[in-house]
Amino acid sequence: DSRTSQKALGTTLLSLLLSCITTIFVFGVMGFSAHPALNAIGRTTGVGIAFAFVLAPVALVLVGPHPEKR
Repeated sequence: DSRTSQKALGTTLLSLLLSCITTIFVFGVMGFSAHPALNAIGRTTGVGIAFAFVLAPVALVLVGPHPEKR
């Protein structure tokens, strides 16, 4: 059913958004650390997660809908 798959897609994207926001927040706080190692880890991981958040929906669009298994 297309409505069920659309609802599942919306739920998936919402959960992706929430997890990325919290992860970026946590590692972003580390990025403001005065300790150089924590600062580098926070900045690097924060940027990586931000790119993953942007590219995950792009990959979903490129793959397209999958056929239903019966």
